[in-house]
Amino acid sequence: PFVAAVVDGSGSAVPGARLVVHGLVGNGLFTLTAEADEQGGFDLLLPPASYDALVLGGPDAPSAGLLFALELEVPVPPDAPVLFRLPERLLAAGAVRDASGDAVANATLTIVRIADVDGALEGILGDTLVAFEASCDADGRYQVALDPGRYRVGIRPPPSSPAPDFSEIVTFDDGRATHDVDLPQRA
Repeated sequence: PFVAAVVDGSGSAVPGARLVVHGLVGNGLFTLTAEADEQGGFDLLLPPASYDALVLGGPDAPSAGLLFALELEVPVPPDAPVLFRLPERLLAAGAVRDASGDAVANATLTIVRIADVDGALEGILGDTLVAFEASCDADGRYQVALDPGRYRVGIRPPPSSPAPDFSEIVTFDDGRATHDVDLPQRA
């Protein structure tokens, strides 16, 4: 058995946290994706092996970021469940402006993780989508809590704006948490 609990940086349970594990079992690769219960817990039947794991809170959980745990040994002793303490997310912010330099109010940003901060692909994610959404305020400013990494940032201005939809690749990390978007002219 594999018994674990997920908490955020303050020690609060993270219900609905996602867990992805990969491990070599026999002659093949065993992969499992699971969601924590309402108390942030997992009680799973995993074959005995050494696993690499990824755990993350939902996109609306600023204090429950992405955590990689390598070489978890299963079975876990029943009296010593695994505790995953998720890190705080990075608060990324910026502004969206049109080609004239004017703020684009009410634009929607869809931010999808594509790699780690160094651009390395994260095979352990498999088909797990890590995405965040943000909306611009009346001054074209946005902020969103996300995990350090490389993202495809898609911007969709409101229908009333002459600015086009746009996307770009952006790396957010401790050294770069601010990113302004200058939209091109509509073609």
